[in-house]
Amino acid sequence: MNTDENFPEIMTLRETSAYFRCSERHIQNLLVRGLPHFRLGSLLRFRREDVLAFLARNQRLTRHQQRQKIANEVGKL
Repeated sequence: MNTDENFPEIMTLRETSAYFRCSERHIQNLLVRGLPHFRLGSLLRFRREDVLAFLARNQRLTRHQQRQKIANEVGKL
């Protein structure tokens, strides 16, 4: 992911897709899943901090990461 200083606080669809290095269509698909946004007339805009929070809430662990997490939790018992 890119550093925050390279992107504005309020991002366009294109800037948001560049931030996550994915297509604009993928960002549009994420809108259905609850990606926070607002409209200025017909234009979509995204607050950088809202997008990062959405990503953190919806991030999935890989199987390897899940196994490591379980192993760490079992080791703490």
